[in-house]
Amino acid sequence: MKNKLNFMNYTNFAYGVSGVIIFFVFGLSNTWKSFLVGWIISVVNLEILKKIGFILIQVFNNLKPGPSLWFFLIMKFIFLGGALYWLSETKWLVAVPFLLGTTTVLIAGLSLGIKEVYYARS
Repeated sequence: MKNKLNFMNYTNFAYGVSGVIIFFVFGLSNTWKSFLVGWIISVVNLEILKKIGFILIQVFNNLKPGPSLWFFLIMKFIFLGGALYWLSETKWLVAVPFLLGTTTVLIAGLSLGIKEVYYARS
């Protein structure tokens, strides 16, 4: 199955780079780092979810999932557990830039919706 969601990677990358530049230029010293951490956590989580989604589509098409499904499910919980632990231990994180960094999932979803509208009209 070919991955047709590569445009989401470009959208996420553009959002991340522009956010880091904006916070680096206009923000305080830790704001760009906080944005970057939020963006990285969201992008890694989104990539793991895409892998799990593709495997579940294969299961829906009556293909056996194999151990990769369990690997990505366990990896998702380990990653999110580690991220939550790290976030609870850090002291320099600034909340608003971090939350703006996590909105990359919304930006990717919006770009997916726009692409689907164009696809439906053609």
